Amino acid sequence: MKDKYGLEKWTFEVKRRGKKGDPKTKYSILPDAQIDDAMRARIAAVGLHDLASIGASADGEDSPAPGGAAPAPPPAAAAAPATAPTIDENTARQLVDRLRPMPREVAHAFLAEFKVARIRDLPSAELPRALRFIEARQQPQERDPFEL
Repeated sequence: MKDKYGLEKWTFEVKRRGKKGDPKTKYSILPDAQIDDAMRARIAAVGLHDLASIGASADGEDSPAPGGAAPAPPPAAAAAPATAPTIDENTARQLVDRLRPMPREVAHAFLAEFKVARIRDLPSAELPRALRFIEARQQPQERDPFEL
């Protein structure tokens, strides 16, 4: 993937198939979105996380430190900012289904407006505004003259 797409030009979706620590775990890596100048600036502005000090993995299981002791939580000043909860997969799929028939520029405008790289990254609190955004750009449906 690195040679074909370049790590500086694309974001990638990584899916794990297997449990944590299982040597038979498989990963699928697919290109997700091209990185434009705006996204490159957002990436550059993000601070680094001290991964060694994080006490829980992404799947919620505790990550034991070498020697079996749990790592100490990061100091409050070094903690990453809390992220807002995002919409669920079903809601993201519904939004994508509503955006799909529209011109591609509308989808790009949507992502730019809400400052997300993917629809599923939309904060739950932004859902009402996102629905209004989509409704304002939908083409009026032609009314069937035979419908009552």
